[in-house]
Amino acid sequence: MKPKKWLDERIKETIIEMAQEHLMTASRIASELELSPQRLNDLTNRFWGLPAGEVIKKAQAGEMKE
Repeated sequence: MKPKKWLDERIKETIIEMAQEHLMTASRIASELELSPQRLNDLTNRFWGLPAGEVIKKAQAGEMKE
């Protein structure tokens, strides 16, 4: 696996893992990953075509897998 693909996969797994936590917010995920909220939204849009808030809702509903 190429380094960029590997890194993207780790970032995706981390976002989903964090998003599944109860009462998680996009701001908290961004802060813990040392990203700006806009950068987190850019990543979630690139990976899933959704804003971070929607990814969190779907992850908490069990609709997104790592």
